[in-house]
Amino acid sequence: MTEGGIATWKKREGEAFSAGDVLLEIVSLPLPRRHLLTPPEETDKATIDVEAQDEGILAKIIVSQLCCSPRSCSQ
Repeated sequence: MTEGGIATWKKREGEAFSAGDVLLEIVSLPLPRRHLLTPPEETDKATIDVEAQDEGILAKIIVSQLCCSPRSCSQ
């Protein structure tokens, strides 16, 4: 994945979590099809769960949903 964004936050600000809990989902941006012979599976989006490595509390969300790569995020 070269570019992607946060699809959904699974936890809210102030919410406690444990190791292994899914904190957020990241969705990759589809690659452009270079020509009609490019298989569709090479341009499809992929969704990745980001799990907590340790327990804690989500203090503040500073990057909102649907914010893509750092270059296109104004936050």
